[in-house]
Amino acid sequence: MQPRVFPLILSGGSGSRLWPVSRASRPKQFLCLSDDHAMIAGTARRVKDAGRFHTPTVIANTDHRFLVMDALEQAGCPPAQVLLEPCGRNTAAAIAAGALYLAEKDPEALVLAMPSDHAVQDEVAFAAAIEQALPAAEIGHIVTFGASASRPDTGYGYIQRGESINPVRRKAAQDPAQSPSDSQDLSKLFHIQRFCEKPDAKTAQTYINAGDYFWNTGIFLFKASSVIAEMQALCPKLLEGTRQALRKACQDLGFIRLDADSFAALPSVAFDVAVMEKTKKGAVLPVEFGWSDIGSWHSLWESMKKDAQGNAGKDDACFFHSSDCLAWSAPGVFTALVGLHNVAVIATDDAVLVMDKNRTEEVREVVEHLKSARRSEHVTASQVYRPWGNYQTIDTGKGYIVKRLAVKPGAKLSLQYHHHRAEHWTVVEGVATVTRGEEVFDLPANTSTYIAKGQTHRLENKQRTPLVLIEVQSGETIDEEDIVRLEDNYGRV
Repeated sequence: MQPRVFPLILSGGSGSRLWPVSRASRPKQFLCLSDDHAMIAGTARRVKDAGRFHTPTVIANTDHRFLVMDALEQAGCPPAQVLLEPCGRNTAAAIAAGALYLAEKDPEALVLAMPSDHAVQDEVAFAAAIEQALPAAEIGHIVTFGASASRPDTGYGYIQRGESINPVRRKAAQDPAQSPSDSQDLSKLFHIQRFCEKPDAKTAQTYINAGDYFWNTGIFLFKASSVIAEMQALCPKLLEGTRQALRKACQDLGFIRLDADSFAALPSVAFDVAVMEKTKKGAVLPVEFGWSDIGSWHSLWESMKKDAQGNAGKDDACFFHSSDCLAWSAPGVFTALVGLHNVAVIATDDAVLVMDKNRTEEVREVVEHLKSARRSEHVTASQVYRPWGNYQTIDTGKGYIVKRLAVKPGAKLSLQYHHHRAEHWTVVEGVATVTRGEEVFDLPANTSTYIAKGQTHRLENKQRTPLVLIEVQSGETIDEEDIVRLEDNYGRV
């Protein structure tokens, strides 16, 4: 029998190339892009077979901890553990933390490190590829998976394969004591000649013509002890700093929070650069399981169903006399494209992006502009997610903000008060349990209450159905920072 593998899901990405749908507060791994589940949930479901895989471990940004749990629990794939990064330090530090943590669980742990926000169309072929790569990982190779490059895509990194890895036989075939992997043919795996960064169009075409280049999926299979040994040899300071961050980690509401000072001192470097470009243990397995990183609006368009003219639309989008276009429309926003070719239009309720579909990689320039202009549209959308549910800003004006709050069954907000604003709540669906000063009372649909400035209050949904209400905030100064929490179920006091 093949050993069970420990999945390590890497969920630290910001997804800026899919702005304005993807924002820093809710990046693309938490969006439903390729199906009805968040992409991180699709990643977890891909390794749900208990006969092949252990329950996944996730490493994520601390700001996304409740998004991770919500997405995976809704998909029926709760993680075994979530390691929280206090800041982003790229994939080398994330994989080091995961390898060190899992090696403590099992010194012989085989680890499958996967980005949380990639799509795989053929999950049977995906599982077969993992099994094919296992024998190489068992004997110390760090295996990556190279997707068949069907076109000269400038949005992907590439891997050039080297010579075939010869069949490995550590013992004679007639030896009854040998393990199945001892006689496994590894000739379908290759040594790695080199990694290539995202090329220009001309260079990408030369890669396709050469026939020995593959798209870099960023998926790795390895024995935890092998990666730890290689990092000790190739990037010892990064490994030791990560070990320190894990040693000083603390438990927080069931999460493992890596030490902030130790982790922040680590270099921000990709695992490819820190390890794979230098190691002699690297191997690549060419695969065809319908992989895409959904890393741009162009790649998302390629993965979507299209009409006879090559148009792909999301939600309330229509095309007239147009071809090869993409229209992504937020719910409640009607979007129509007329007389256009090869154009992408992304319409949310607070931002509209229009671009040449061949230049979708340049969306990052828009995000950088928003950052430099100190605007908030790259960080949050009008709908903001919280551990208890979400709120959406409906209207703003001088001295007031109107929001729609949705509170999950069994959830409650913190016990809090505000220095500068008052609030008026009107329930439109469900029953709210309200704490207001010394009072505690139920507020059914079509009723309302008023919370004065400085008054202690709390909102709770004790029902089994969602609670929806309209909140009107009023005051001379209205700011999300004007919250003084006295009690909180989510550790935010």
